[in-house]
Amino acid sequence: MKEDCLVVKKTVPTDICNFLCEYAMIKATALTELLHHNAISPYDNRFGFFGDIQIPNPTTFCMYGDGAFDTLLLKLQKVIEKETNKKLVPTYSFMRIYHKGDELEKHTDRHECEFSMSLNLGGDEWPIFMAGKKLNLSQGDLVIYKGCKVEHWREPFTGTRCFQVFLHYNDASSKNSNLFDNRIALGTDVKKT
Repeated sequence: MKEDCLVVKKTVPTDICNFLCEYAMIKATALTELLHHNAISPYDNRFGFFGDIQIPNPTTFCMYGDGAFDTLLLKLQKVIEKETNKKLVPTYSFMRIYHKGDELEKHTDRHECEFSMSLNLGGDEWPIFMAGKKLNLSQGDLVIYKGCKVEHWREPFTGTRCFQVFLHYNDASSKNSNLFDNRIALGTDVKKT
């Protein structure tokens, strides 16, 4: 990949994007009800969580290493390998449902995000900024970038809802490649001991 970032249009079909948006909404509603009925601890992240370090909004639903999105991580690996001309190791997926007012500060990512893609699953458009460009991704579009090197951010969201999934990989030839982000398996957040 010669550029710092590369947009690949219509990579994921609309029906798959819509399915994943509905899936994420069901998971967010389930978590809300589980917490409301004290069925789980607020520290139990197996069903997702609300807000994180980058987006502290307590209504922004997040999922790390969910089975559906880790499946996407594997399915799109060939796309990113083709575009980067690298053999890659999948590390993790991370999904968010953004809400009005959310903002993503300018940052780079940790080592496990050596090669990353941000995929617009649906909702209102929300541009991402990186490598001196303002990128508007339509549903099913993705951008590939070097997450550890390329600063990226989003200005305050003015829409109602936006579904994004981030898929991260390491260069397989790197001595520091981290298969599954040191998790015991895909579809879980449990780390190896």
